[in-house]
Amino acid sequence: MTEYVGKDDPLTILVGNNLGRTTWVSQVPVARLVHSAVIPNEFATPPLPDKGPADSVRQVLYGLVSGARVRRVEEGVSVISEFDSILSFLKPAPKRALRPVLAHIREIIPDNMAIRAERIFWHTRETLGFRVHIPVDYPWRLISGHAEYEACSLALDICNQIVSTKSYPAAEYFPTVQELSAGDLRVWLEALCASHSFTKLAAEFYVGISPEEEREIFLGLAEG
Repeated sequence: MTEYVGKDDPLTILVGNNLGRTTWVSQVPVARLVHSAVIPNEFATPPLPDKGPADSVRQVLYGLVSGARVRRVEEGVSVISEFDSILSFLKPAPKRALRPVLAHIREIIPDNMAIRAERIFWHTRETLGFRVHIPVDYPWRLISGHAEYEACSLALDICNQIVSTKSYPAAEYFPTVQELSAGDLRVWLEALCASHSFTKLAAEFYVGISPEEEREIFLGLAEG
């Protein structure tokens, strides 16, 4: 796995409330999720059927390339044709968004000086949210979103393998592609780069809850 490079990038946080518990709602870079999230043993779930992971990984690969393409458009850079050709053969499942992940950060306590926050003001000077700097080595204990995390992790591994070997691996995801052109390589390099900052997914964080509360939330989601 490529090392996460956005080490000091803050998370933009909106303060929420989920059934009486304060939460942080954010959009997190895909690579940051893969780097910081862990699945606690007590919350491990059975693997999905064989077809499920392949569809989810293809969906993430599609999202990484699509995110890099959107980034070009927003920055006013012309989009090379390889973006559209790669997106066409990835052929994701009908859904185009992953479910939000739900995690718990245990180390969020008032006297922890490793965490810094900057208030974001609305034009009326009301608080809109916060930019929160959390060290990347602080684990995010995933309560739900395990399949999404695993799909993102495998997709980044595949993306990194394409860039490092300059060839397409995993016929399961690239059944009809034989060679990697220079333009294709550029697309995958940009997709990998965008995963560290631009391409994000939704996340909700509980902060500083007890192990009993954490377990209660997990069981409630599992029963639902």
